[in-house]
Amino acid sequence: MEKSKLAILIVIIVVVIVGIAGVLLLNNGSSDDNNTNTTNKNDSNKNISDNSTSKNKTVVTHDVSAVQEGPSAAKEGSTVTVKWTVTNKGSLSITNVKGISQYGDYNFGTIEPGQSKTTSFELSTQGPYDENESEKQESLFIGGFGLEYDFNGKHFKTNSNTIEIALN
Repeated sequence: MEKSKLAILIVIIVVVIVGIAGVLLLNNGSSDDNNTNTTNKNDSNKNISDNSTSKNKTVVTHDVSAVQEGPSAAKEGSTVTVKWTVTNKGSLSITNVKGISQYGDYNFGTIEPGQSKTTSFELSTQGPYDENESEKQESLFIGGFGLEYDFNGKHFKTNSNTIEIALN
């Protein structure tokens, strides 16, 4: 009976160690492309210390949001305006900021701390979208745009939210 309890204890310890190792690898794995799939906000607030030798190091963070907006409803066959807004809520500038989607790309350039930049484009809600489709579309789904930017010498990627426009 003691051997079976010992075996179970060893299995539990191994599972815990493997689980901890997996979490550490997922959370601390480093890459130049920190690809976060988020809605509205880059929740991977990275604290980056400077390389000075003083005891008091400055910690800088980046907090970037990518938001896509459009009307909640539109008439099928009309044109709607879709707006992209990128906000830098961090403590340093973000540079080479680019929005990328199937509808086109936009260069936001540099965005200073506390600053937002916005662009918009027109999109037709014409339907049906498939020549073989005879039923009326109920909604137009627009996938989120990809956002790429540089911060403190590293390149980051994130995604905005998706939107759904009800067609009537």
